[in-house]
Amino acid sequence: METISSPLLHLKSDRVDGQDIPPQLAREWRFTQVYRQHEADSPARREAACLRAQTPGMLGAIREGDLFAGIWSATLVGLGSEDSGYGYFCHEKKIAALRDGADATPVLRRVAQELIDFWQTRSTSRRCAAVIAAQLSAGLPEADDGAWLDRAAVAFPLYRLAGIQLNYDKLLRLGLKGLREAVECKRLESVGSVEREDFYTGLLAVIETVREAILCYRDQALALARESVSTEQRERYETIAATLGAVQEDAPQTFREAIQLAWIYTIVANTANFGRMDVYLGDFYARDVDSGRITEEEGIELLVGLWRLIAVNENVWNDRVILGGMGRRNPDNADRVALAAMEAMRRVHHLIPNLTLRFHRDQNPALYDKALDVIGEGNTHPMLYNDDVNVPAVAEAFRISRERAEQYLPFGCGEYIIDHWSVGTPNGLLNLAKVLDVTLHNGVDSFSGRRAGLALGEFRDFKTFDELFAAYAQQVDWHMDHLAKAQGIVYRESAREVTFLAISLLFDDCVERGLPVLGGGAGHLGGTMETFGNVTTADSLTAIKRLVYDEKQVTADELLSWIDGNFSDHESERQRLVALPKYGNDDAEADAMVQRVHEQVCHSARDRAALGGMDSYLVVVINNSANVILGHTTPATAEGRRAGQPMSNANQPTAGNDQRGLACLLNSLAKPNPAIHAGAVQNVKLSPEMFTRYRPALNGVLATYWKRGGTQAMLTVVSRGMLEDALAHPENYPNLIVRVGGFSAYFVKLSPDVQQDILRRTLY
Repeated sequence: METISSPLLHLKSDRVDGQDIPPQLAREWRFTQVYRQHEADSPARREAACLRAQTPGMLGAIREGDLFAGIWSATLVGLGSEDSGYGYFCHEKKIAALRDGADATPVLRRVAQELIDFWQTRSTSRRCAAVIAAQLSAGLPEADDGAWLDRAAVAFPLYRLAGIQLNYDKLLRLGLKGLREAVECKRLESVGSVEREDFYTGLLAVIETVREAILCYRDQALALARESVSTEQRERYETIAATLGAVQEDAPQTFREAIQLAWIYTIVANTANFGRMDVYLGDFYARDVDSGRITEEEGIELLVGLWRLIAVNENVWNDRVILGGMGRRNPDNADRVALAAMEAMRRVHHLIPNLTLRFHRDQNPALYDKALDVIGEGNTHPMLYNDDVNVPAVAEAFRISRERAEQYLPFGCGEYIIDHWSVGTPNGLLNLAKVLDVTLHNGVDSFSGRRAGLALGEFRDFKTFDELFAAYAQQVDWHMDHLAKAQGIVYRESAREVTFLAISLLFDDCVERGLPVLGGGAGHLGGTMETFGNVTTADSLTAIKRLVYDEKQVTADELLSWIDGNFSDHESERQRLVALPKYGNDDAEADAMVQRVHEQVCHSARDRAALGGMDSYLVVVINNSANVILGHTTPATAEGRRAGQPMSNANQPTAGNDQRGLACLLNSLAKPNPAIHAGAVQNVKLSPEMFTRYRPALNGVLATYWKRGGTQAMLTVVSRGMLEDALAHPENYPNLIVRVGGFSAYFVKLSPDVQQDILRRTLY
């Protein structure tokens, strides 16, 4: 079977009603036309054609000052994995907004509507949702109105392939020519298997697409060089052109070439994470500096140039760059790049890339010290991950070898994946505070009034706390059954339509097996699900246990009436609840309940991997700003939180509840077992003085935290009163960066409720 080898398709616009397709939707229309032409082809061959059609329109122009070619340009219809859209996607709301705009022409309205109509039944997420609804609705009490699929529900599924980490080391070692030869070899071995032959043919088309993207940019750089009015401009563009020419076929030989090839591939693959960059760039950097090809300062400036390109789209939930940690090849060379990368981050002072430092007791201490120096200047990067705890924990959680676990990578808001070997998309969400609410109301969500769980009895019917907790655990398990099944459906249904060719090419063991990443190719098909309000739920259970069951100060009906009335006319009673023990203060009672809630939900997920046909299924306690968003539809809770208010964020106390000092907070954070989940995050707000005047004390308290089992820390550094002043005078703080959850944001651009949640966090 012949290789798909035609050049990139710079398709001429079609015409509708004798008029050109409006430029706002020209790329989307051309992509749809190619999809329509190849709809009956095998998934791999259809995808190869669609990727070739999509790529030219996604290549943003080289800008003045850029050191590398390549800017990703978003499209409203296309092929993606997560942030741009999942699988074959159509952003209907954005297209509808163009259609309904005051300046929309008749042809624009027609094209927009035709795109919406065409993709209604073809977008991957819609197809997955339809199958989930059909297969799972029979077991859901809300099936009659589809409430389980609603974002205000107790639980709901998501549709994405998140956290993909490509094997950049393989790309840079082989180059496009070497990749082509390896795939061609496997294709010849697959003769007789149409499915595998089509898959390998598609992979070859991806390589050609990347090559043509490189050549497209090379031609652009040469044209810019010819048009340059200064020697400096011309030389910069000529360098870009020469770099692109060097990697159009052959493996890169220099630090600059390695960065350029990896960056172009990322744009074509439409992925959003960069893996262990110090590992795959370390040898290039060391060789170039030691040979005198570049200076260390020039190496830092090249990374600054890359950071600025990554930052263009402000993909704050992704764009992870991992430094340090166990299991690195040539750690001395990797350390040199890691130090340069942190210095580049210090100079750029931006939200992204999401620089992450893994460290361990035997690692060069200069990396950890540099990280604290950079953070202390007001950066929220790098995020800190303790390998001495995380590596054995990952090995146990994923049930994999220690050697394999050394390749764990955080992505997104803090989930773990194994570098270019495992899939672990968080495709389900569970609001534990709502699970408790449903338990207290005999299966009914008191916020919506709809049945949202099992009818196991009224609150008053549970005679002991253990009976209540058992009912709560049963509700968690029931929802977890459906979430695990839903994740399996997303994977299976996606694999029927999408092969994710550009991902599969650089993902273990897809090429070896001749199968796409979700179709049996991935070495480890894992799944994850996000939990929300964990600490809110635990603190509520602490209050219930103390007041209703242990001390019998109030009855179940009395406490429930306070909660259901949102504490109206019961402020003194609410203050009694607020005064009870809370997580984050090294309090044995409160912390033990958090551990109990944590153990239950983590084991509930872990035991259900087989339900979704997965190798692992694990909880991630990450939460980003969803503690605020989901709090809007969560009723009042028994620890004193009012309805609609933010819940706790990730593995942290509810904002402001930690009142006994930094050491006590960190002692609490270290207690939940890290060996039964796939990532948890904790944010700490520190003053600049902690990094200057009190640096020895900070070093000491952090060292104790790491030794006691602390897995991770995300630090925000702000002066006392700074956030309050930023609220009053936002124009004075355009570059004030804060850590929200697993991501950073400019404080003045956050919604008021998220700003207030961050403001309430204790400042140490």
